[in-house]
Amino acid sequence: KKKSETAEATASDAKKKSETAEATASDAKKKSETAEATALAAKDKSKTAEATASHANEKSERAEATASDANKKSETAEATALAAKDKSQTAEATASDAKKKSERAEATSSDANEKLERAEATALAAKDKSETAESTALAAKDK
Repeated sequence: KKKSETAEATASDAKKKSETAEATASDAKKKSETAEATALAAKDKSKTAEATASHANEKSERAEATASDANKKSETAEATALAAKDKSQTAEATASDAKKKSERAEATSSDANEKLERAEATALAAKDKSETAESTALAAKDK
């Protein structure tokens, strides 16, 4: 009878551990989903920044063409072209930064997914042990 009670306590403990592992898996899944959403948002920002950079480049090229055509307005147009080019380079740097953040967020998401899969495997193993312990306890009880 004492062995049966010990086996039941062990089964109960294994069940609690299984439930804790399942909660950990659920938490890891939520973190993974948050990381994926962050990655997508960063990717969107990267695309927007790239489009802005491209647009700024086009403006820069048009301004440079205007500068070469107009004599009196040449100095002003060249200053405008340089300002547009600076904005373009800033936008390109922003796009590059957003792209790096996107890649880091995707790596984080991937890491979180791996942790989730490990946590789920641990939860399943704990559940199996719990069920084995419960059936052992029942068998001991029957004896």
